[in-house]
Amino acid sequence: MLLTMKRKKPARVFTSIVAILVFLVGCESASKTVTKQTSQPPPMPSPTWCVGWNCTLRGVIYADEVGTGHELESVKVELLQKSYCSPTGGRHKAITNPDGEFEFEVYLHDTDIFRIEVEETGYEPIKKVFGGFYCLFCSCDPMEIVLQTRDGASSEP
Repeated sequence: MLLTMKRKKPARVFTSIVAILVFLVGCESASKTVTKQTSQPPPMPSPTWCVGWNCTLRGVIYADEVGTGHELESVKVELLQKSYCSPTGGRHKAITNPDGEFEFEVYLHDTDIFRIEVEETGYEPIKKVFGGFYCLFCSCDPMEIVLQTRDGASSEP
C-alpha cells in the first residue's frame, strides 16, 4: 500500500503566513503608547468612580444690557448640577459681588447638566442650561447673564 501526501498549494501557505504576520504587527503597534503634549489640565480622580475636573464656573449678572455700570450686586444665583457621579452634584448658591460676579466650585464630569437660575426683585427671572461636555477641561467662558427689567420697574443698579 502506497501512501501519498498531498502538498499544500504554495499560494495557500503564503496567505496564511501573511495573515499571521499582519496579526503580529497589529498587536505590536497597538501596545505602543503615544504621548501627546497638551495644554489641557489632566483629569482629576473623583472620590466616586467618574473622572472629571475641579473647575470654577464664573459669571456676571447685568441689568438690561452687558457693560460697565450695569453690573448687579447682591443678586442670588443658584446652580443645580445634575450628575450621575460627581461629588458636587446638587444645589449650590452664590451672591454676586459689587462687580456683579459670581462663581461656583464644582467637580465637572462631561455628562453633567447644569442649570443656572437667577431671580431678583424688579427683574424677570432667568434660567440657563448647559452640559458638562460644553465645559470639558474647565474651558467654559465666563457667563454673561442679562436680567431684563419688569414692566414698570426701574433699571437703576
